[in-house]
Amino acid sequence: MKKTIRVLAVVFLLGATITPASALSYYGSQYGQHTFTNGTFISLKDAYGDGLFPSTIYKFAGGTQESSLVNKSGYGTTVTKYAPSTITAIMPCLSRWAQPMACGNWIYDK
Repeated sequence: MKKTIRVLAVVFLLGATITPASALSYYGSQYGQHTFTNGTFISLKDAYGDGLFPSTIYKFAGGTQESSLVNKSGYGTTVTKYAPSTITAIMPCLSRWAQPMACGNWIYDK
């Protein structure tokens, strides 16, 4: 019985020090887009009629993996996606013709 209590106490103490990555809940406008995230969900709206493609790079899996969402549907449209796990950071970008993408800084949960 004492051994079981000790094992449970150790598991409890270790579990108390390990915290999962917090979810990013964000709504903002940069680079001709409106981006919204919550948990594993991300949406991206083209807010400018400039003919360029707004995109967002995002981190998930505790920040160890990255993916992106690009809106090529045109002005006023919104595209959505679910990440495999909680989104922890985003980087708004703008795809430009025959030039590198223009990107902002990483935005993390505060």
